[in-house]
Amino acid sequence: MILLVYFGRLRFRGNIPGGLVAIVLGALLAWLIGLAPVGDRPDNDLNLYLPIPVLGDLFEVLTSEHSLTYLSVIIPMGLFNLIGSLQNIESAEAAGDSYSTRSSLAVNGIGTLAARAFICYLRSSRIAKMGLH
Repeated sequence: MILLVYFGRLRFRGNIPGGLVAIVLGALLAWLIGLAPVGDRPDNDLNLYLPIPVLGDLFEVLTSEHSLTYLSVIIPMGLFNLIGSLQNIESAEAAGDSYSTRSSLAVNGIGTLAARAFICYLRSSRIAKMGLH
């Protein structure tokens, strides 16, 4: 479905995005063939749990000896992110929108670091619940 929309230039009535159609059809198919989970509703109460950044865990991960073993993945992924951001800025400029490269990359980097701080918290809390911390 995605390939037909993006490469075959298929259009749906009412300008419905192809990604939305693919998600809806995928979810429907999962329910129909039994891949989606079915069962009783969970009996826990539904609340809003806001993420809490834990900068101590982030600093611990960055300074640990194990982080060096992942540099072969971290550096290419960082470059991939940088090049992708630059391509987005260039594409926007080609369409007539002009954005500051420095501020755009700074916001992208700050957002990445903020997301990482929240992920450290989620990972740490799961490990603590399993008794592995």
